[in-house]
Amino acid sequence: EKVFIYRDNRTKTRNYYVEWYDYKNRKKIVQGLKTTHRETAWTKADEIWKNQYGRSILGIKAKSLTTKELMHKYENERRKEISNIPNTGITPKSFDAMVTRLKHWANYIESQGLKNTPIENIDPDVGVGFGKWIKAQEVTTGRKKGNKQRSNGTINECIGAAEKMYKDIALDMKYITPNEMPRFKRLKVQRDKAPRRDILMRDEFEQISKWMKEKYPFQKGISQKEYYKRRVYNLTFTIQMLSGMRPKEMIETRWSDISSVSKDKKGYGRDVIIHIDAERAKTGITRDTVAPIAQQLEGIQRWYKELGHEVDPNSNEYVFLVMTNNGMEKNKHISAKSMNDRLKKIQKDAKADGAVDLGNRELSNYSARHYYITDQLLNNPSLNMGVLTRNVGTSTTYIDETYSHVVPLMKSDEITHNLGRHESTIVENIIRKVG
Repeated sequence: EKVFIYRDNRTKTRNYYVEWYDYKNRKKIVQGLKTTHRETAWTKADEIWKNQYGRSILGIKAKSLTTKELMHKYENERRKEISNIPNTGITPKSFDAMVTRLKHWANYIESQGLKNTPIENIDPDVGVGFGKWIKAQEVTTGRKKGNKQRSNGTINECIGAAEKMYKDIALDMKYITPNEMPRFKRLKVQRDKAPRRDILMRDEFEQISKWMKEKYPFQKGISQKEYYKRRVYNLTFTIQMLSGMRPKEMIETRWSDISSVSKDKKGYGRDVIIHIDAERAKTGITRDTVAPIAQQLEGIQRWYKELGHEVDPNSNEYVFLVMTNNGMEKNKHISAKSMNDRLKKIQKDAKADGAVDLGNRELSNYSARHYYITDQLLNNPSLNMGVLTRNVGTSTTYIDETYSHVVPLMKSDEITHNLGRHESTIVENIIRKVG
């Protein structure tokens, strides 16, 4: 009484179709049975009806989605949440990263021959092998291009993106039942949270800074414009290392964000206060950070003046400008990529010149932040941990977990306290054993 099986004589094949009305979703359901055989049509229609009717009772949508359609729908939904303020949605950078991670899932599904298969018809166990599949794929972008060296942490981020897509769209919007939800298996990740970026120690920072000051701007064959760019970058590099700001926080700093500490402070004339608003801060929380960079900022102003660009210290102009006529006129700040590319070239040239050899370590913009925190922990034992975390915009828990390897170096005197008095006993035992 509810389901009709019929043959459409208007078609060339004259195949059978099944049709019924879905009262819950208020729509007519028509599905081709792809057969001209009556008994086969009956069997197929009976199976489809029982399956679809049961899904309708559960409120599952009658319309199916392929993996590509699911991804498109998810990206459109997340695009509505884009916000420049962290933790109030998804930042443009995070959105782009999410899209990149989901491409791995699309490629994986295609590799399994399931590109055009409705998501409810894909075996949930397919998701279990996703992580190992990524692990075996060659890296096609970034500094590890051409290698198979994706970390398990990076792979788990891809798994997490796919899992969230299914939960937010496929499951919550009732395109699949809970039993049809893919099962994912994350790869094991080491618990060590030490910085994954390579960093400098203080003596190395001093060595490379000296080379950048005495050799870098005076290399043969560079133009006058490049000379100015190098002098400004030398100051920019120092500001990075002495402020602990994240790359985005720094390159989007405006002159109006900077103020001097009060005259009664010991650091007056040396220290400045940099206001970091919620849009620039990764945490989405406004903060003020203090750094001894007044002289470096004055130096940048002088070099800009050499280029014919006057700086108004109270303006909304960016501090770190693209040093072209168009960039300075239209107030365009430098990009993190251009800074990173220059830093890599400096590391290579400084090594070739015998100034500093960092071995297999490779510096990046974020290395400066790790340097700052590590240097403060090692060389400023009187600094209150709460003050440090507020200044760099992170949590005490993060500092403890990420920089735990620094603690033994910080506390070396306390760790070895009173152990020296056993030295004579140890030496005596060794002598006796040798004798």
